[in-house]
Amino acid sequence: MQTLFQDLRYGMRMLVKKPGFTLIAVLTLALGTGANTAIFSLVNAVLLKPLPFFEPERLVMVWEDRASIGFPIEEPAPGTYTDWKAQNQVFDDMAMLNWRDFNITGDGEPEKIWAYGITTNLFSLLGTQPALGRNFLPEEDKPEGPKVTILSHA
Repeated sequence: MQTLFQDLRYGMRMLVKKPGFTLIAVLTLALGTGANTAIFSLVNAVLLKPLPFFEPERLVMVWEDRASIGFPIEEPAPGTYTDWKAQNQVFDDMAMLNWRDFNITGDGEPEKIWAYGITTNLFSLLGTQPALGRNFLPEEDKPEGPKVTILSHA
């Protein structure tokens, strides 16, 4: 134990004697620790932590390849999705979501927002329900159906 205290005192004297080396060593350790923490956080969130859905290992996402017209990966058109769903013999169920803009109107000026348009069965396919309120109804999935929304925490 005596030797350990002597070694620690000697190490501290050397660090005080050479402040440039000490600064570089501390910065190197800080950057290394920060980089490893960031990488682990990313790997944990993306690879290790399971998705918060029912049977996430059975979920797949399908895109359409339109490289011939300049769009290598694109979400399918609604008509394509309808055909895929009607001819589906592989998946238990299929749902669609697409990132698009919506116009919100009301008392003030209309406002354009970006949101996901989804089919009414997306939440049931993922095995989840809205935290408050109700889910979409099947009649709301038709083009002439009522326009409704579910707000996220974000």
